[in-house]
Amino acid sequence: MAVGLLARVRRGSMLLMAGDMSARLISYALMPVFLHLMEKEQVGTFSYVFGLFQQVPMFCLLGMNVVQARLAGELSLAGRGPVLSGGILVAGFVPAAAIAVVFLLFPGLSGLFISDAAAAQSVQALIPLGIISGVVTTLLASQLVNNGHFAMASGFVFVRALMGNGLSLAVLCAGTSEQASGRLAAAWSAEALVFLLFLPVYMRQCSFASLVLVPWRRMFLIGIPVWVSTVAGIPLVNMDRIALESSVTHAELADYILACSLAQLVGAAFSIFNAVWLPAVLAEPDNATIFRRTRRSLCLVMPALAMMAIGIFLGAKFFLGLGIIPQTYSGILSLLPIVLLSQVIVCAIHLLGVPIYARERTWIIPLTSIPVSVLYVIACWQLIPIHGPVSAAWLQVGVAGVQVFIYGVIVQNIRSGGR
Repeated sequence: MAVGLLARVRRGSMLLMAGDMSARLISYALMPVFLHLMEKEQVGTFSYVFGLFQQVPMFCLLGMNVVQARLAGELSLAGRGPVLSGGILVAGFVPAAAIAVVFLLFPGLSGLFISDAAAAQSVQALIPLGIISGVVTTLLASQLVNNGHFAMASGFVFVRALMGNGLSLAVLCAGTSEQASGRLAAAWSAEALVFLLFLPVYMRQCSFASLVLVPWRRMFLIGIPVWVSTVAGIPLVNMDRIALESSVTHAELADYILACSLAQLVGAAFSIFNAVWLPAVLAEPDNATIFRRTRRSLCLVMPALAMMAIGIFLGAKFFLGLGIIPQTYSGILSLLPIVLLSQVIVCAIHLLGVPIYARERTWIIPLTSIPVSVLYVIACWQLIPIHGPVSAAWLQVGVAGVQVFIYGVIVQNIRSGGR
């Protein structure tokens, strides 16, 4: 690995880790407070709706986050970096605004994924805010990282967590009767406010004067296959919760989502590394070097993530014993080892995707991910209503295992010169 690349990955990872770990420290330190302040049913409702709409930005972005990582370095050298950033902002914001308008025009749409009529009605008016705020903050974070502004990206993540948790805590301490919708309003409003705070920085990196110069065709050739794969992958993230929400109480759903939230610490640690690693390794012109670095990253990163997973389980058991996490959530202990395993496997999938992005073979991804998603959706609707949260957790492991096998075969095929 070149010294310059290694130094950039190390510096960027450390800065992003500082911001992300500070933000997560705030969120996880306050988690027991929220669990004690809120009724368990309300925790389930909030966690379900908030988690569901965290996937909307990936739907709206049309794969532009990968496009930015792939083309930012190349176009910046040609003096067209601001044009690319402006085009990506337009391409991401327009679908988000359209979806938000649809939810405004058709208020009953929330009932399609929230079976509790009262809960659906309480959050319906907030959904457009959640969509817009989620998309613009995702675009901003991606822009800062891909342009090498790691310190500012770190500060953005920290401020967003501080404001989101602070406003949520203030709303709950004020004694609102609608705990779930009140916390959603606070969290999404904080995201919008933080985006406005960083907006001047964002706009200085964008140019809208010459959108005709944006390489739209190349952007969409790279981005749309990734977007199709992302859309197909949304059920992999949400279908378990949707199936559970319609078949168990929101209190039982709270156990499952809390276990998944703790397991996501594994994915969060990996994403800090990957946010810097992906654009850095994709800038490497030599395919053999990319394959070598991918193999090395698998050997180094995966054991570290496995050790982290073990630590998370032991920590959760310890905090339950002390009562820091309320005893009413003891059901997470039977779910946590399973969802932690699935998170580790998912990280391997992302690492194996690097050679596919580098060779611009992203069209292969939807050909494999769509059938897997269809089978997963069928399995969720057949098994989860009968066997409950444990089956949902094992289905996560199963689908991740199938995907990592498929990705491994694809990467081996590309390396050997196949198409």
